[in-house]
Amino acid sequence: MNRFGMKAGACLLLASALVGAPALAAGPDLKVKLEGNHRSNTTNAGWATLSDKTTVVPGDEILYSVLVSNDGDREARHASAVGPIPPGTTFILDTASRPHGVTVDYSLDGGKTFLAAPTLSVTGKDGKAQTLPAPAERYTTVRWVWDAPLAAGAKASVSYRVKVR
Repeated sequence: MNRFGMKAGACLLLASALVGAPALAAGPDLKVKLEGNHRSNTTNAGWATLSDKTTVVPGDEILYSVLVSNDGDREARHASAVGPIPPGTTFILDTASRPHGVTVDYSLDGGKTFLAAPTLSVTGKDGKAQTLPAPAERYTTVRWVWDAPLAAGAKASVSYRVKVR
């Protein structure tokens, strides 16, 4: 910080603007938005928009859509988006969309680490360690990573479903 309370980079940008030097390129501007739809397990009604006023009960499903847009003027390299599995819900296995050119992986620890097929180490009845697929109840986050850069102005959508416990 300098004596004006600005970081050095901010000073440089301000100085460039003041002397008429060309401004730095804006670059990628990745925006991620989460939307939800709800389907009741007690009615035959279809999907309805999820809102703050929606009441859900155990057995209901929620379809989350993760909307990604690159509003910048440059491609976004290594673009990724995550979808949380909210407390009180369970991820429904095999419901994460898998668009071409997008890698999907999952976290069991709130998004600290991700794996394509999470596993757990458990001790079997014979006392030996076993590695088993993690149950859906342990999933906390879904992540999508675009293999190729997301072009400036590009939009993408991915989705997944959870069940209310």
